Amino acid sequence: MRTRTLQIRLDSAIAIYRESGARYERAKRDLKRVRVLFKRELVTQKDFDDAVAEEAALKERLSQLNAEIRQVRDSLNKSTVVAPFDGWITQEFTEIGQWLEEGGPVVEVVDLSRVQVEIPLPERYVSHIQIHDPVTATFDGLPAFEAQGQVFSLVAQADRTARTFPVKVEIPNPALAIKSGMVSRVTLRIDRPHQGLVVPKDALVLRGGKAFVFRVNEGTVDQIPVTAILHVEDLVEIEGPVQAGMDVVVEGNERLFPGQPVRILESPDSIP
Repeated sequence: MRTRTLQIRLDSAIAIYRESGARYERAKRDLKRVRVLFKRELVTQKDFDDAVAEEAALKERLSQLNAEIRQVRDSLNKSTVVAPFDGWITQEFTEIGQWLEEGGPVVEVVDLSRVQVEIPLPERYVSHIQIHDPVTATFDGLPAFEAQGQVFSLVAQADRTARTFPVKVEIPNPALAIKSGMVSRVTLRIDRPHQGLVVPKDALVLRGGKAFVFRVNEGTVDQIPVTAILHVEDLVEIEGPVQAGMDVVVEGNERLFPGQPVRILESPDSIP
């Protein structure tokens, strides 16, 4: 929008106000002198009346100029749209000289210093997500780039068709590498981290509805009952009287019995 004309009017009004202010100060000094001379009957009544009128006229002129300056400043402020934050203009909705309605759109501004990503999360995972949970994000347009962020909003209303809940995450973008509209893939942690004891899945033996592992102890094996907690790829989290660092049998254990002698063979990968 054009504000140059308003700025020129404002500069001109301020200059005239300053000039009139100087004239008003001189008129007050002149009136003070004329009043003293008039009391001594050294000037006429007309001279005294002219001095009073000049001082009053300049005082009123200053009031008018002050009102004009306020009016121009108000018009200038109304013709200037200030963004609520620093950012980049991505779309313009107006042209120079166009009249706008109050509250009408002018431009679209985006702040890329921190980007927001909305994720449609299936309802079965919603109970596992909390505000401030960490996330990891990658972007199709930025190969090998990985960003860290956190969940800042979990909308309570699901999409009635897809049965997903909008989850919003915020990702710092200090280098401005992430651009508005990029496709993102976000990884969320849907459970709390914990420590557990795991063994290779081949070490777990199921027999008679029970689970156990065979521990190698001085050339023989002991059968130790365990409970399988969680399967993670090729590992199984277990609970039972097993300690970290114990040697357990991972091959041929389905034919073993407690107390049976065994011989540990080197792994083929370790033979030169």
